[in-house]
Amino acid sequence: MDDKDRRRAVRHDSLNFIQFVVLGEENVPAFEGMGRTLKISERGLLLETFSPLEKGQGVVLTLALGENVVEIRGRVANASPQAAGSCHSGIEFVGITPSAAVVLRKYLEAFQAAHSD
Repeated sequence: MDDKDRRRAVRHDSLNFIQFVVLGEENVPAFEGMGRTLKISERGLLLETFSPLEKGQGVVLTLALGENVVEIRGRVANASPQAAGSCHSGIEFVGITPSAAVVLRKYLEAFQAAHSD
Protein backbone atom coordinates (compact mmCIF):
# COMPACT_ATOMS: atom_id res chain seq x y z
CA MET A 1 0.00 0.00 0.00
CA ASP A 2 1.52 3.34 -0.99
CA ASP A 3 1.24 6.63 0.91
CA LYS A 4 -1.77 7.83 -1.09
CA ASP A 5 -3.73 4.70 -0.17
CA ARG A 6 -3.14 5.28 3.55
CA ARG A 7 -4.28 8.89 3.53
CA ARG A 8 -7.49 9.47 5.45
CA ALA A 9 -8.22 13.01 4.24
CA VAL A 10 -8.35 14.70 0.85
CA ARG A 11 -5.30 16.90 0.25
CA HIS A 12 -5.50 20.16 -1.64
CA ASP A 13 -2.58 21.85 -3.37
CA SER A 14 -2.33 25.13 -1.53
CA LEU A 15 0.42 27.74 -1.12
CA ASN A 16 0.14 29.58 2.19
CA PHE A 17 2.90 31.23 4.16
CA ILE A 18 3.45 29.77 7.59
CA GLN A 19 5.51 30.53 10.66
CA PHE A 20 6.65 27.51 12.63
CA VAL A 21 8.28 26.94 16.00
CA VAL A 22 10.07 23.65 16.58
CA LEU A 23 9.65 22.37 20.11
CA GLY A 24 12.57 20.84 21.97
CA GLU A 25 12.74 19.03 25.28
CA GLU A 26 9.80 19.68 27.59
CA ASN A 27 8.07 21.54 24.71
CA VAL A 28 10.47 24.49 25.01
CA PRO A 29 10.82 26.38 21.69
CA ALA A 30 14.12 25.31 20.07
CA PHE A 31 14.02 27.45 16.93
CA GLU A 32 11.58 29.13 14.59
CA GLY A 33 11.36 29.78 10.90
CA MET A 34 9.16 30.51 7.93
CA GLY A 35 7.91 28.22 5.20
CA ARG A 36 4.95 27.57 2.97
CA THR A 37 2.36 24.89 2.63
CA LEU A 38 2.36 22.79 -0.51
CA LYS A 39 -0.65 20.63 0.36
CA ILE A 40 -3.18 20.82 3.16
CA SER A 41 -5.98 18.70 4.61
CA GLU A 42 -8.00 18.55 7.82
CA ARG A 43 -5.43 16.15 9.27
CA GLY A 44 -2.14 17.76 8.25
CA LEU A 45 -0.05 19.53 5.66
CA LEU A 46 3.06 19.32 3.52
CA LEU A 47 5.45 22.07 4.57
CA GLU A 48 8.36 23.44 2.53
CA THR A 49 11.14 25.05 4.57
CA PHE A 50 14.80 25.91 4.21
CA SER A 51 15.45 24.69 7.75
CA PRO A 52 15.56 20.89 7.92
CA LEU A 53 13.04 19.29 10.25
CA GLU A 54 13.32 15.83 11.77
CA LYS A 55 10.73 13.10 12.05
CA GLY A 56 9.05 13.15 15.45
CA GLN A 57 9.71 16.82 16.26
CA GLY A 58 6.82 18.78 17.71
CA VAL A 59 5.91 22.03 15.99
CA VAL A 60 3.57 24.94 16.53
CA LEU A 61 2.31 26.35 13.23
CA THR A 62 0.87 29.82 12.68
CA LEU A 63 -0.96 29.59 9.39
CA ALA A 64 -2.73 32.25 7.31
CA LEU A 65 -5.89 30.78 5.78
CA GLY A 66 -7.56 33.42 3.66
CA GLU A 67 -8.50 36.27 6.00
CA ASN A 68 -7.85 34.21 9.14
CA VAL A 69 -4.74 33.23 11.09
CA VAL A 70 -4.80 30.01 13.11
CA GLU A 71 -2.34 28.30 15.42
CA ILE A 72 -2.10 24.51 15.22
CA ARG A 73 0.18 22.06 17.03
CA GLY A 74 1.67 19.28 14.97
CA ARG A 75 4.25 16.54 14.71
CA VAL A 76 6.71 15.95 11.88
CA ALA A 77 5.56 12.64 10.37
CA ASN A 78 8.25 12.58 7.67
CA ALA A 79 10.89 14.88 6.19
CA SER A 80 12.95 14.77 3.03
CA PRO A 81 15.62 17.14 1.70
CA GLN A 82 15.02 18.53 -1.79
CA ALA A 83 17.47 19.28 -4.59
CA ALA A 84 17.01 23.07 -4.33
CA GLY A 85 18.17 23.11 -0.70
CA SER A 86 14.70 23.08 0.77
CA CYS A 87 13.08 20.43 2.93
CA HIS A 88 9.59 18.94 2.51
CA SER A 89 8.03 17.81 5.78
CA GLY A 90 4.72 16.07 6.32
CA ILE A 91 3.11 17.56 9.41
CA GLU A 92 0.34 15.69 11.23
CA PHE A 93 -1.96 17.92 13.27
CA VAL A 94 -2.04 16.80 16.92
CA GLY A 95 -3.56 19.83 18.63
CA ILE A 96 -6.17 21.93 16.92
CA THR A 97 -8.72 24.04 18.77
CA PRO A 98 -12.38 23.77 17.75
CA SER A 99 -12.32 27.33 16.40
CA ALA A 100 -9.18 26.67 14.32
CA ALA A 101 -10.78 23.45 13.03
CA VAL A 102 -13.82 25.44 11.84
CA VAL A 103 -11.60 27.99 10.05
CA LEU A 104 -9.58 25.19 8.43
CA ARG A 105 -12.70 23.29 7.32
CA LYS A 106 -14.27 26.44 5.82
CA TYR A 107 -11.01 27.28 4.04
CA LEU A 108 -10.79 23.77 2.56
CA GLU A 109 -14.44 23.83 1.47
CA ALA A 110 -14.00 27.21 -0.22
CA PHE A 111 -10.76 26.07 -1.85
CA GLN A 112 -12.40 22.92 -3.18
CA ALA A 113 -15.42 24.84 -4.50
CA ALA A 114 -13.17 27.34 -6.30
CA HIS A 115 -11.05 24.60 -7.90
CA SER A 116 -13.65 21.99 -8.82
CA ASP A 117 -14.19 22.26 -12.54
